[in-house]
Amino acid sequence: YEYNSNVFDLPTGTQAPGAGDSRHSDSFIAYGGKLDATYLWSQQQFHALILGTQYRYDNFKELNHDEYTLDGAWNWKLGRTLDGLFEVSRVRSMVDLYNLIQAQLALQTEQRETGKIGFQFVPDWRAEASGYDRNVQEPLLGAPNLSLRETEGQGAIKYTGTAGVTAGVSAGYLHGDFSGNVFNGITTAIAPAYRQTNADLTATDIVTGLSTFTGELGYSRRTSASPVSSGINSVAGVTGTFDYKRALTAKTTADLSLSRQINSYITNTGSVIDNIAALTLNWQATYKIGVGLSYAYTYAQLPGQGNEPNGASNGTERLDRFNYVALLVDYEPAPWLSLKPYVRFQDRTSKNFYGGDFNATMIGVQFSLQLQHGVTPPPTPFQIQPP
Repeated sequence: YEYNSNVFDLPTGTQAPGAGDSRHSDSFIAYGGKLDATYLWSQQQFHALILGTQYRYDNFKELNHDEYTLDGAWNWKLGRTLDGLFEVSRVRSMVDLYNLIQAQLALQTEQRETGKIGFQFVPDWRAEASGYDRNVQEPLLGAPNLSLRETEGQGAIKYTGTAGVTAGVSAGYLHGDFSGNVFNGITTAIAPAYRQTNADLTATDIVTGLSTFTGELGYSRRTSASPVSSGINSVAGVTGTFDYKRALTAKTTADLSLSRQINSYITNTGSVIDNIAALTLNWQATYKIGVGLSYAYTYAQLPGQGNEPNGASNGTERLDRFNYVALLVDYEPAPWLSLKPYVRFQDRTSKNFYGGDFNATMIGVQFSLQLQHGVTPPPTPFQIQPP
């Protein structure tokens, strides 16, 4: 169950679609089921996930929808020198309403195939190659065939000679193409295809046992594939990720992450540079009760995507500042029962984007009944995220 004070993420003073007043709030009940299975066979690990959820809103019935996740992966090893991953997933989910210009329900379906192979060619050196192909369908009002197709490949060389420490270099190439980018008969992207290259330095450090560090720093460049460009898919700059986890006490941990990445903004058939800083504190009060407090700040740069109504800023850079705060309690009174009450707050201020400012508070609780058979294996990061 969740109550949301501003379910459509609308600016103050605007009216929600279909509402006879200025009410923005609503609540929903979501229910579903999940089957999560892992099988270990020698050095091989197989994983399968099936998840389905229904959302039913009290007031804004047009937001009622179903979501699902289908995922299968094979994490394989061959002797001491070869290992890899193969994964196929399909996810149908609701697009966050703060990502949409129109107050509407949009369901996004993403089909993704991922592969990775690693080769320990000498005792202290490792080579890795990875890639993915993703196809995202995001039908919107006026653009029922809007979609994105991306294909990416990465290569890396890493030094693993020191226990718990690795360092290396990586490089990658990505190609993307928007299609169905016609809103009410008007083509929104002059050059819907783009290509991107990146080069990075990578490092990990888990020597102390109390802390873990992972990071990469490099340069990425995305350009339109056509000489004729609207500018919304031609961006470049320093990119990277930094994540530091630290055990502060026997019961308390902290996680600090920083990132700057070039991503695709499907709604605008354009690109965005996301600058994100996040801090999470976790306190395991007892073996049954855990408390998590997190804060995230996002500074998003969207070139050529301003929309001020007077036209003065059309084609200029849209700038978004997004704050997110969350408090979550995880209470497991029994192995088969989990209760998770939470409070979340988010707000956004925008420049050169009319109607982009909003704030919302969410209060809810999630509970689950579960049956587990066998011993849960150590977690494996199956999903490889795009650059």
